Amino acid sequence: MTQQRVGSALGIGALLLIAAATLFPDLQAAYRASQTQPWCILCGSNGAVDFTLNVILFLPLGIALGLLGWRPYVILMAGIGLTLSIEMAQALVITGRDASLGDLLANTSGAWIGGILGRSWTIWVVPTPAAARRLTGTAIGIWLLVHLFTAWALQPSAPRGQYFGQWQPQLQGMDVFDGTVLEASLNRLPLPQGPALHSAEFQQESRDTFSSLATTVISGQQTSRFAPIIAVAHAGRYHIVSLGQVGRDIVHYRRFRASDLRLRSPAIRLDNGLPEGPGDSVHIVGLRDGNTISITAQSNSMERTAQLALSPSMGWTLLNPFDNPLGPNVDIGNALWLAGWLALVGWWSSFALDRASAKLLLFLGAALSGLLVIPLATGYPIASWTDWIGAATGWIMAVVAAGSARRHRGDPPTLSAAQDPI
Repeated sequence: MTQQRVGSALGIGALLLIAAATLFPDLQAAYRASQTQPWCILCGSNGAVDFTLNVILFLPLGIALGLLGWRPYVILMAGIGLTLSIEMAQALVITGRDASLGDLLANTSGAWIGGILGRSWTIWVVPTPAAARRLTGTAIGIWLLVHLFTAWALQPSAPRGQYFGQWQPQLQGMDVFDGTVLEASLNRLPLPQGPALHSAEFQQESRDTFSSLATTVISGQQTSRFAPIIAVAHAGRYHIVSLGQVGRDIVHYRRFRASDLRLRSPAIRLDNGLPEGPGDSVHIVGLRDGNTISITAQSNSMERTAQLALSPSMGWTLLNPFDNPLGPNVDIGNALWLAGWLALVGWWSSFALDRASAKLLLFLGAALSGLLVIPLATGYPIASWTDWIGAATGWIMAVVAAGSARRHRGDPPTLSAAQDPI
């Protein structure tokens, strides 16, 4: 009966979440939706992000139906039916929403996978020691692979081909910077307005460890959407590096390897980087120095700087559902991301191991590998103190909760560190 109640409550919540995420207009995305082809699977420059998030969106519904005892093929058909209804509404009624084959595949996959998880929930939630050992090893392996992949994905991408310089470009779906660009450069190269005569040099400058995109502008009016100021663009119609304006903020974007896989490349925002009133001269520099990206804005009345240190702990940014540049809250996001991964390790290891010392050693091995060894081996600084606190907090909370679950099930008590010296 408890399982039925949990499944019913989770199902209602999942349907409300799906409705909130899919059935409300999104005027900001109207242009992108108009360009989406119905038969595409990974649609748009962030297609892999959208596909993955759609799978995750339908997971809770599948889990709920699995808890209610629905068979997997029935859950699959329910996912298809619900998705087709949503896609028809998006295509015919709801502004700014795109209907595509990719959504159908992602949504139904999420519901089906969730159904399997829901029907076998005891394996994941209260596993036997043998199953818990396999789950713990899998979680640690994925944790390390995610860190290695993130370290690779946050390296610059500058594909071969024709490069173009853009000054105040007028692009569909974006505002236009209405100030004046006085000069622009990429490192030592003046940035042209149009095709670059030596594209290979611009490609190399974009990849260099020290890469600076700079401009001097006369500020304009505040914008409501992103308005590119200057950019280095590829013939494939995407930006390699750019500086732009949103409101009074300055945004600095750089293309990383993540974008090659249609994941999201992190951008940085400098709050209030442009003066309140139009007409002031501002010198803006967007810089990548090793594994740090920054923005500096200088005028007669102010000087502001924002900085973002890239790290393997930032895997969540590659799947960020919001098209918002990163600011000071990135440390919180990193800590929550790491807490989630180590919570899985802590929970399953508590069912796999009886000795507190063994669980502590397992945590230290996983944390040191992901937050110390992998960063140093891939050329990044070691993780920040907030990353360590996030990882430790997730693990501790999971171990405490798992201990309570084991006692409720009647398992023998776990030996404490004092009873079980290393």
